[in-house]
Amino acid sequence: MSDEIAATPPEVVYEFPMGPTPDKSPRIKVVFRGFIIADITAELATIGAIHPTLKDGPCHAPIVHVFAISPKERGEVSEDITNQLGFDIKVAEGFSLKVTPGPKKVQIFWKDEQEFNRLDEVGNNKKDFRWFVDANEIHKRIDPKDRVIIDLKTLAPTFTLNTGIFHSSKLSDGEVRIERLSKKKRFGRFSTEITARISLDKLQLAHFTNGAEKIYTIPNPKRPDYRYEIVFDCTCRSADEEESDLGLIYVNGIVLEKDGTGIKEQVKLEPFGEPREERLTPEVYCFGLNAGPTPTVKLGEVGSTRVASE
Repeated sequence: MSDEIAATPPEVVYEFPMGPTPDKSPRIKVVFRGFIIADITAELATIGAIHPTLKDGPCHAPIVHVFAISPKERGEVSEDITNQLGFDIKVAEGFSLKVTPGPKKVQIFWKDEQEFNRLDEVGNNKKDFRWFVDANEIHKRIDPKDRVIIDLKTLAPTFTLNTGIFHSSKLSDGEVRIERLSKKKRFGRFSTEITARISLDKLQLAHFTNGAEKIYTIPNPKRPDYRYEIVFDCTCRSADEEESDLGLIYVNGIVLEKDGTGIKEQVKLEPFGEPREERLTPEVYCFGLNAGPTPTVKLGEVGSTRVASE
């Protein structure tokens, strides 16, 4: 389970990183889609799929791809090099992208320091990480001492990163409403995909591994000036599009109270609007959530920061 005492919220940045600059090595993007559970702290980000032995785990088993993208002067051509790397997914051991030497930190992008309102689509930035459903938000855990925790044993495989700036990279087409204690309220749209952007200093390397198996190192001698995109896709492959997946966090005991017991007040995120066919797409029902510590810093306070665009 997540350690609620040691967990430090990720640092917030308020300017979107556009990288890479001439003094940076190729940028890396790690894309996470579908029903994923995120535990993002300042020291480590852990993104997991439902364990294959649990309910609907096989339906959300990740498909992993690695793309190499040529530099601009060569047309920025994207090549799927997954088969060339020849790795098999070791579910029990998980994936890792570790940047060395450190230290590096995990950050998230917010448009600004103001309270987030997901119903204000005009005033929001579509890259704002707060579009990603937050378990503490929907369960009304305002006090950090009362936040929910994740039972990491229910997730496999996991994907860990020791650095990166996380942001929303795709929003749902439709909206949902939240149901709590039989009361229904409009919730809005949400993120169905999040991305971590990683820039490397000149002497840094990013090691992509699956358990003890070394899959790839970036920069790579064969493609020294390439950018890379790694995709961890847990999109639901079920034919049933009429049922929200959120209940799996309760059925499988993925998200828990801090004492390790089941969530006392379960919520639902269900279709909003009628008729359903006009508002909804399959992606509305397959989405993940963040159950890590939630930043509460304001601009100018200790722990907050602004960064220059990369």
